[in-house]
Amino acid sequence: MIIEISEINKVIGSKKVINNVSLRIDKGQVFALLGPNGAGKTTLIRIILGLLKPDTGTIRLFGEKLTDKSRPDLLLRVGVQNDGNLYENLTAKENLILWGEIYGLNSKIIKKRIDDLKKMFHLENYIDMPVGSLSKGNKQKVMLARAMFHSPEVLILDEPTTGLDPAAIDEFYQFIKKLKKAGVTIIMSTHYLYGMDGVVDSIGIISSGNLLISDKVDRLRCKIHKVHFKGKFNPKDIKELISYGELSDCMQNEFIISVDDDNKVADIVKTLVLKGNDIYEVSKVIETVKEIYFRIIGGHSNG
Repeated sequence: MIIEISEINKVIGSKKVINNVSLRIDKGQVFALLGPNGAGKTTLIRIILGLLKPDTGTIRLFGEKLTDKSRPDLLLRVGVQNDGNLYENLTAKENLILWGEIYGLNSKIIKKRIDDLKKMFHLENYIDMPVGSLSKGNKQKVMLARAMFHSPEVLILDEPTTGLDPAAIDEFYQFIKKLKKAGVTIIMSTHYLYGMDGVVDSIGIISSGNLLISDKVDRLRCKIHKVHFKGKFNPKDIKELISYGELSDCMQNEFIISVDDDNKVADIVKTLVLKGNDIYEVSKVIETVKEIYFRIIGGHSNG
């Protein structure tokens, strides 16, 4: 177990911002902490990093309890990407050299890490440019490269896709896949749900300081079997399929049906074909991370 949080509570001022939160994150996972702005995501990340002390509860990193004494050594094994602390008048390369020196790396290792990371994050054309002149997406790449500079076992990202356009977000998640393949455990907090499918293994959903769920995406997906049919159909024949399950998104060339048993799909195909309908494609509808999020968060709010 890489991170274990047990019964964390935190009050700031008169507001309880974290309410009895417990969660576990396994090695090698990509874990997303999801929730609206003000839900408590950043506060929880700060508590995990020891930047903020909980009022009650414990945090274990790599199996060891996080304390003032253990924190410096434990955080050497963690990389953090956030929006701060880049020196905009320095080049991307100079920022990375400085970061390597802070971690006590020698010049030979620093040079190799820069060579490796500029290729991984496609920074070859920007490495000698001042950070202040870079686009938001390229600044994010530099911050991600900096967070990975000391080869951490865990990478923690706080709102990493804020301000990025869809193309930059897609590229960001390609980098996350590379890091995951390299065995890095990745934890990110975000309220932006685009691009996560096929990347994120587990999610936690937090609202008003309460952790609503924390589990693997596959286990959280709706158990109802939805099947998408494409073809050329008689609308009357589609309506008659109601005996098999609930119909939705019905059009002349496609529809979705919810069934309680996958075996019914063969019967539906047979029924449609015998009535002269043409079927071009039959596919399962997989619930997305975004759909899981809105289904679970439901009526919860940050009031």
